Amino acid sequence: MGRFVLFRIARDIASQQGDLVTALDAIDRIAGEFDTDKLQMQVDAAATAIKATKQPKANQAIVGVLAPLIDQAVADDRYDIAKSIAALALGCAKEGRDGNQIKQIAAGAKEIEEIASAFEKVKEAVVVLNAKPADPAANATVGRFRCFAKGDWQSGVSMLAIGIDTDFKEVALLELEETPDALKLGDGWWKISENLEGIAKSRAQAHAVDWYRIALPGLNGLSKAKIQKRVAEHPETTDANIKTRPAKANQSYPSIKGVWQEVPGVLFEIAQQGQQFTATTIYKDPKAGEIRAIVKGTISKDGRIVAMFFHTKAPPNWTKEQRREGLLSADMKTIHGRAFFDGKQHEFVWTRQE
Repeated sequence: MGRFVLFRIARDIASQQGDLVTALDAIDRIAGEFDTDKLQMQVDAAATAIKATKQPKANQAIVGVLAPLIDQAVADDRYDIAKSIAALALGCAKEGRDGNQIKQIAAGAKEIEEIASAFEKVKEAVVVLNAKPADPAANATVGRFRCFAKGDWQSGVSMLAIGIDTDFKEVALLELEETPDALKLGDGWWKISENLEGIAKSRAQAHAVDWYRIALPGLNGLSKAKIQKRVAEHPETTDANIKTRPAKANQSYPSIKGVWQEVPGVLFEIAQQGQQFTATTIYKDPKAGEIRAIVKGTISKDGRIVAMFFHTKAPPNWTKEQRREGLLSADMKTIHGRAFFDGKQHEFVWTRQE
């Protein structure tokens, strides 16, 4: 406990002197070694540091330090904390007498209120996902919230892809392809935005415009003019994730490389490169003899899987292909999912073999 006490003293001294950066560094060290509520500690330290800050420029600097904390609180769905930090930031901005900063923080605080309100409506679906990660209705509900309320497309798109909303699902699946068609995606999300309102409409159009920016260099004529007009009407992007989408090889995805068992005697060997994976199996069926199959698909950063299963050697009356959706468990030892074929859904579980 000696190190904990030392870090806590460093945090307290720094915050009391208005040195929020040093206080937050001490909190990072505490959280790295001990089980604590890091965000709450950060809020408390910020509140203390602000009281000791008297100069306008110092207050302006604190606003810059608080901004990432707000983002983290929203990412963690801790909206009471996010509101508290936003209130502190707004007070600092006013003390700093920076009109643009005040306007920006006030707009952000209003957005947090909207996101928090939307989150209240999806709490039940979040509970369902905790028990049934591949539940299609819950994925659709939470996916809409993440994309159109939070603007978290990185995780939300993969949820829409295994959800029940046909229109959203179709565009989400396009986005998860190895080489997404930027123009189709821009048009797809823009079309969806036309049936949305408020922050959801803004999020969808901003995401569409980010894809349009990627598509623009290859366009010409009337198509280019139409897209340029839409881009010009949205000069600022809100989607930081999309900037790295084309460089898929540089993204970090959960590793599922190795051998997995679906049922006793049926093993799949997975090869993976970034987001893309291929699984192959050869096994003996008691009645049909040798069976060969291949699965090709993608895995998102949060472990959601969308794939197609193909029999390459099987009796003629066996289903040749099937769509599969699943979710990698937190311990990365199982994949729970659903296979769609013959007009029905079939549950499956893959277990990693050591």
